Amino acid sequence: MSTTKDVVPTRDDYLLQAHAISRGAYTMTVLERRLLYLAMAQIRPQDDELPEVRMSAYSVLQAFGMSDDGRSYIELKAAVERLMGRVIVIDRPNGGWLMHHWVQRAEYEPSDGSLSIRLSDDLAPYVLHMQEQYSVLRVADLAKLQSKYAQ
Repeated sequence: MSTTKDVVPTRDDYLLQAHAISRGAYTMTVLERRLLYLAMAQIRPQDDELPEVRMSAYSVLQAFGMSDDGRSYIELKAAVERLMGRVIVIDRPNGGWLMHHWVQRAEYEPSDGSLSIRLSDDLAPYVLHMQEQYSVLRVADLAKLQSKYAQ
């Protein structure tokens, strides 16, 4: 059973990401990557499972330096829809590969303006208990991403 974390994203949050995750996110749009990384930034070293992350859509827009207007919410929804359909391919050392979705589920609740994102359980080995081959990203730097090619 998954847990739900109610969070307020801040510019001081950070995430550890496996290099395989970084390579897999390379083809995403800027907003998709920002959303993915923001959800991943809520994972703590002591977490044993991937939580569903629930945050205010308004706070998400603020964290990314976006305006609080109808167009931004439409862009947010479109990015979440695309993220739901994205697949990550992880190359194996033996020449094989593994494919799975990034996001298991997402939900927007208009009554309280919350956006919930649940990462795929298959990502757990790449985002929980990171020991080696990882990068550190700060949420403050996510707002600076201007190109899908930016790391």
